[in-house]
Amino acid sequence: MNTDTKKKFDFGDALDDIDASEWMSNPHSGDDKPNLDQVREIAEEQGFTSREPKPTTAPKPKKEPEEQVLIRGPKSVIDDFKSFGKSQRPKWNHAYVLERAMEALKREIKNG
Repeated sequence: MNTDTKKKFDFGDALDDIDASEWMSNPHSGDDKPNLDQVREIAEEQGFTSREPKPTTAPKPKKEPEEQVLIRGPKSVIDDFKSFGKSQRPKWNHAYVLERAMEALKREIKNG
């Protein structure tokens, strides 16, 4: 190093004693790496989430497509339809009431 630079910044002889090779990291063989299972266990305990892709699960069976219908009718019949589902325990939604009503109507027509 230039002696003018040392005097300018007032390092004196302090820079002469520094060995930069001490700062270099020593390559290691890699034998001291922890077991992958241990790393995963510790990561899970600490709340880290894995970036590895999750195994795929079996596809869920698809439900039947739904359709919406607007039915006009006498208010008393519509009110009776709505209150019927509400009176069941547990409560039935309108789709389930309609499904059960259709099943009952088909049975009645079939049995004559």
